[in-house]
Amino acid sequence: MTKINTKRLKANLSYSDYQKILKALGIPFHSQGKNYDTLYTACHNKNPYDGSPKLLFYKDKGIFQCLTECSCSMDIIGLTQRRLALIGEPSSFMDAINFILEITGKELEDVKRISKPNVIDWESGLEKFIKFKRGESILPEYNKAILNQFSQIITGEWLDEGISIETMKKYHIAYYEPTQCTTIPCFDREGKLIGIRARYWVPEDIENGKYRPLSLLSGKTYKFSTNSIFYGINFNWPEIERTNTVILVESEKAVMKLDTWFKNNNVALGMFGHNLGIQRRNQLIKMGVNHVIYVPDNDWIGKTDEDFDLWQKAAIQLCEQFKGLATVEMVWDNQGLLGPKDNAIDYDKETWDKLYESRTLIC
Repeated sequence: MTKINTKRLKANLSYSDYQKILKALGIPFHSQGKNYDTLYTACHNKNPYDGSPKLLFYKDKGIFQCLTECSCSMDIIGLTQRRLALIGEPSSFMDAINFILEITGKELEDVKRISKPNVIDWESGLEKFIKFKRGESILPEYNKAILNQFSQIITGEWLDEGISIETMKKYHIAYYEPTQCTTIPCFDREGKLIGIRARYWVPEDIENGKYRPLSLLSGKTYKFSTNSIFYGINFNWPEIERTNTVILVESEKAVMKLDTWFKNNNVALGMFGHNLGIQRRNQLIKMGVNHVIYVPDNDWIGKTDEDFDLWQKAAIQLCEQFKGLATVEMVWDNQGLLGPKDNAIDYDKETWDKLYESRTLIC
């Protein structure tokens, strides 16, 4: 089986090459800008003009983001596969590679991965632990049509906390009026809807959990295994792979706050709590992560020294899951700037910058 060096292939593509590929795929430009171009969403519309100009192309990184139906980032290979499948053409990984090579005039030999004799493939030892591979998911998929039934009401509390309207729209944040809760769709890397979380606001509902799976009046619940997926991976995986860096946070809010600040440079993933687990750790190593920045909630503030010791022990145990695999730093309140249960992202960017600069090397 031919192995392709995808990084080399993409690094050798010029802007002119991208234009040729997009034209051959029938993906028209809507406008061209300084930081990104806007295209019609031919990633999920056979007739591109049936969609909207919501497919963004970040020219400096060669990454596409569909902000509507696909709800994910993709590289030129992934976009080519989606488009070929949509128009009824063979759309395997190699079909996409060959299409790109044919349109750009590049040679297959130039992008083959070189086999190194007597070198152990470290990934092979992780295969039995890794449940997610490129293009695969063990999680059930829900119909995205449900997202169109929610009210497009901006969450004022989150707006006040510094999450932008642009970010909330990007992450499809909406409102389910019957139970007066904010809806938080959760997607896998490929943009499949694998669950919906809800932030409940009514005091009686909060007693059952402020954050929990959305339950409709019909009785349908959009639950999923939160220890098997990261929040934000659908948009942030390309930058994580490009930089080999991830910021691990506990909440969806933290991911969105960092999106507001850093936009397409965001490398944050939410863990839906303070547990990581070997399965998700291995997903990150598989993505090439060698630098981890952990931003825990400071649950010890205002409590006893014993509580601090327990918090510190748990935080360090999470970090040490990467020992020998990645450098790990922790951003926490070592300057007395936060309140109980806050984290370094909860305040303004100035506070984040101060705490980030004073981060602690764990391993």
